Parts: sequence; structure tokens; C-alpha cells
Amino acid sequence: MGERISENAVGMSREELKEILVAVINASKEKSPLEKKAALKELERERRSQIMHISQGYAEEMSRWNHQHGCSHSRDKTTGDPVPKGTGVWTTGGQYHSGPDGMTATLVCLRCSTNWKFRITEQEREYIENRGMMGMQPPPIERCTNKEEFLRNRPEDPQPKILELQKAWQEERL
Repeated sequence: MGERISENAVGMSREELKEILVAVINASKEKSPLEKKAALKELERERRSQIMHISQGYAEEMSRWNHQHGCSHSRDKTTGDPVPKGTGVWTTGGQYHSGPDGMTATLVCLRCSTNWKFRITEQEREYIENRGMMGMQPPPIERCTNKEEFLRNRPEDPQPKILELQKAWQEERL
């Protein structure tokens, strides 16, 4: 025990023996065909999940967009049917609040429940006290304190991004 084997006894040089040992160690670290197959399955599952999340996010954004831009917040005075935005009678109602941060108001569309929260002027406060907020025109989004809730641009179609991801994944396989 503890004897050193000379180069002549094995019939190869130390460098050749070292190369063989390195090759054996690397081969032992390599995944088996079953492990490779399982890893590829997991990778494919993660990729499908990523595509699903992109598509689901787009569907949610489109739902929000359609909710905000599909309602005219107006109705026909006699029939109650929806009319183009800005024509007919506004279907809104709300109230104003006074507090430490000044006077604010919340206006709600009674058909789609869109909320506009905004600061009111003294003239608007007097108008609201005398006539109320029923049928009041919504303020421009720029005046709203909750403007981050409003989508200004239609959500982008995710299909180009999905195709780009799939192309990159295909190139990885090659």
C-alpha cells in the first residue's frame, strides 16, 4: 500500500494517465439520456409557461382597455340606450370630499364603474352643492389624481414577442 506505480509498469506516461482520468471524470458528470430527457421536458414546460404568462397578461390588459374605452359614459335621454361619447346624457354620479389635502371629488360612471378622482375648484364645489354630481361630465384624465389607472395606449399584440422567443429557443437547440 502506498507504493507508487512507475510509468513502465502501467505502460503509459503520467500525461496519458491524467488525460484518461479527466475523460472518465467528465463522463461521470455528464447526464444520462433519461436525465437529459427530463431536463429538456422541464425546459419546454418553463417555455410554454412563459408564453402562457405573456398571453394572459395581454388578455388582462385588453380586458382593462375594453372596459375603459368600450363605454361612452352617456345614454340617450329618452330611451336610455348607449350613445357615442359626449352626446346624450352623462351616466355619472359622485360626491366631493373635503379633507386635509383640499377638496377632491370622485365621479363614477353608473354603467361601467369607471372612477375619476380629481381636485375640484371653488366654482365646481358651488356647482356640486347646488346641482349635485349626477350627470356631470368626467374631467380630462390629466386632471385626475388616479391617472395611472387609465390606459392611454392600446396594449401591444404579444405575438411578435412570442415568435421572437420561439426563434431564440429554436436557435438554442441547434
